[in-house]
Amino acid sequence: MVLHLLCHKKERSSPFPHDFTVALAGNANVGKSIAGYEKVLVKRGGRWETVKIGELVDSILSSLSPVKIGETECAAPKDLYVLSLNLDTLKVEERKVAYVLRHRERRKLLLLKTSSNRAITATQDHNFIVLRDGKPAIVDAKRLLIGDIVPAMEGMSHLALVDLNDLRTPQSRLKVSCKPASDSIAWEKVVKVTKIDGEKDLVYDLSVEGCENFMLANGLFIHNSVIFNQLTGLNQIIGNWPGKTVEKAEGTLRFKDYRIRILDLPGIYSLSAFSIEEIVARDYITTEKPDVVINVVDASALERNLYLTLQLLELKAPMVVALNQIDFALKKGLRIDHVKLSRLLGVPVVPTVATTGSGINELLSKVVQVFEGNIRIEPLEVVYSKEIEASIKKLESFIASYLPDLASRYPPRWLAIKLLEKDEDIERKIKDFKEGEKVLSLAGALVESLEQSHGKPSPVLIASERYGLISEVVKSSVKIVAPPKISLGEKLDEVTGHKAFGYPILALVFGAMLAIVFGAGNYLVEILESFFGGFLTPLLEGFLSSLLPDLFVKLISEGAISGVVASVTIVLPYVVPFYLILSVLEDSGYLPRAAFLLDNPMHKLGLHGKAAICLLLGYGCNVPACIGCRIMETERERFLGGFLTVLVPCAARNVVILGLVGRYLGIPAALSLYAFNMLLIFLLGRVGHKVLPGEPIGLIMEVPPYKMPSLKTILKKTW
Repeated sequence: MVLHLLCHKKERSSPFPHDFTVALAGNANVGKSIAGYEKVLVKRGGRWETVKIGELVDSILSSLSPVKIGETECAAPKDLYVLSLNLDTLKVEERKVAYVLRHRERRKLLLLKTSSNRAITATQDHNFIVLRDGKPAIVDAKRLLIGDIVPAMEGMSHLALVDLNDLRTPQSRLKVSCKPASDSIAWEKVVKVTKIDGEKDLVYDLSVEGCENFMLANGLFIHNSVIFNQLTGLNQIIGNWPGKTVEKAEGTLRFKDYRIRILDLPGIYSLSAFSIEEIVARDYITTEKPDVVINVVDASALERNLYLTLQLLELKAPMVVALNQIDFALKKGLRIDHVKLSRLLGVPVVPTVATTGSGINELLSKVVQVFEGNIRIEPLEVVYSKEIEASIKKLESFIASYLPDLASRYPPRWLAIKLLEKDEDIERKIKDFKEGEKVLSLAGALVESLEQSHGKPSPVLIASERYGLISEVVKSSVKIVAPPKISLGEKLDEVTGHKAFGYPILALVFGAMLAIVFGAGNYLVEILESFFGGFLTPLLEGFLSSLLPDLFVKLISEGAISGVVASVTIVLPYVVPFYLILSVLEDSGYLPRAAFLLDNPMHKLGLHGKAAICLLLGYGCNVPACIGCRIMETERERFLGGFLTVLVPCAARNVVILGLVGRYLGIPAALSLYAFNMLLIFLLGRVGHKVLPGEPIGLIMEVPPYKMPSLKTILKKTW
C-alpha cells in the first residue's frame, strides 16, 4: 500500500502555513480516547467552563448530525476552544477544537497518577506527552514508564475561570509563557500506572487544530488522537478517477500547523500495468510528482511488500516507509531492525501499528521533516546485472534524445525499465509520439537480445533481480527470534487451498450451504405456518369479526392477511439462512480461497477467480454483486463479469426456486433449476469470452488469514 503526499504553499490569509495533499491507500484507524468522567477546560460562547468530556461530546453529537465510521461517531463543533501546549515554543495557546469523537468499545483503561496526585484515565493505546532527553516527546502507553515526566499547568487555583473570562487580552490571542523552569508549567513525575475497568462502553476525545493536545481541568495536558480514516470520513468525498471506474476518496486531516488533503489511491502491489488500479496509481505518482511518498508495507510480509518499494525508489520520489503491522511480525517471530532497514533503503522507516495508532505521530512528523528538507533522502540505487544495465542506459539515452517531452514527465531510466518489462501502457504512450516507433524498435531489439542470452522473458529477468536485491535487504535487517508456530488457520489454509483436497471441500461447503438453506427453510416454514395458521390468523379474524361484517372480514383475511402470511412464510425462512451462511463464509475468510480454487474454471469464461466472489454474492443481490465487479482489473472483465452476474438468481428469484418449486415440486426440481442456470451462465460466458476482444489476466489477490467470524458483523450483514 502507498500513501502519497503533495504540499503547496498556503496563501497568507490561511491560518495554516502549508496545505498538504495526501493520496492514501490503506487504513490507519486510531481509537485513542479518555474516560467520559474526565473534566476538561473549554470555552463556549466566549466563556470558559469546566465540563465532563462525556457530557460535552454527547451534547454536541446530539445537536449535530454526527458521522459514524465503524465504532466511532464524529462531529465538527462550530465554537469550541481549549488550552493547548505548543511543544515547539512551550507556550500555552488557545486552540480550536476541530472534531469531537465518541468511541464505542469497552476495554481496560489506563489510570495515570502524578506526584501531585493529578490523574488521567485513558485507553491503553493513548499517546502521552513526556519529557525525554530534555525535550517533549509523544509516547504511547506501552512505552510509558514510572518516573516519566509529564507537563501540567502549575497553580490551577490561581488560574481561576473568572480570571480567564475577564482577561483584557482577546481570547484569540491568549498566550501564557510556559517554560519548564517557570511557575506556569510543572513537569511532574508519573508515580503510578494502573489498568482499570471502564465504567461504560463509551470513551471520548477531542481533536485540536495545530498542537494535537489539550488541557484537562486539573491542569494536565493530554495528547489527542491523530486519526486518518475516522477524521477524514467527516468530509470525505467519494467519486471515480477521471475516465476510470476506480473509486477515489478524498478527505482532510490536520496535523500541527498543516492542513492535509487526503487522497485515497487504490491498493497496489507494483507499478506494473496489469490492472486499472495500478495504472491509476502510478500515473498519479509519475505525473503529479508528490512531494513525499509514504509507502505503507506489511512488516509480516516484508519481502513481498518491498517489491513496490524498490519500484518507488526507481522513481526517485522523496519517500517515507511506514513499517505497518510490526506487532503481527513480532508474533510471527520476526524482529525487524528498522534503523538498519532505513540505512539500506536510504529513506526513513517508521514502525507503525495503524489499528492502534502506534507510530502514527512519528510517521507524520517524519513526513513533515522530509518535506521541509530537514531529513536528507538518499534512496537506494537499484542496479541490475551488467547486460541489463547496458540495455537500460542505451534506451535511456535514446528516450532523452528522441522523446524529450515524455522524458520531462517521466524519469527516462524508469521508462527504459518499463519498456524492457514490455509494459503495454508505456508502449501506447510512446506510440503517440512522432519518433516513438524508433524507440519501440530499439526496445524490441534489446528485449530479444536479453531473452535469447538468458532464455527467459525480460520481465521475469528484471523481477528476479529485484527480488534478489530484496532478499539481501531482508536478510540484513530481519532476524527470526523464534520459529513461527503454525496456527490452526494456517493448517486450514493448507487443506482448503490444496489442489487435491480443496475442490471436494469447496463442493462440500456449498453443498452443505444449499442443504442447510433447504432444510432450515422447510423447518422454519412449518413453524411459521403453524404459528400463523393455528394462532395469529384466527386471533386476527376473531378480532375483526367483532368489529366488521363477515364480507369485509373475508376480504381482509383472504387478501391482506393471507398475502402477508404467504410472503413471510415463503421469503424469510429461506433468505435469512442464506444470508447468514454467506456472511459466515465471507467473514471467516473462506470466500477469497474459493476464488483461488475457482480461478482455472473461471478462465474458461474469460474471467479469473475474483469473478467467482461476485457471482456468489449475486445469489444474495445482483446490485452489490455488479458493483463488486469493480475489483476486476480490466474493463473487459468488468463488463463480462457484470453481464454474467445479472444472470445469477438473486434473493427474490431464490424465493421462487426455494420457496415455491422446492416446497411444492420437491428438492430435485429446485436443484435442476440451479443446474440449468449454471449451464446457461457457462454457455453465455463462453460466447462473451469469444466475442469480446482481449484475454483474461492472471489472478493477483491478497488472501486474508482465517479468523473466527464475528456474530455482531454477521448479524449486521444479514440484516
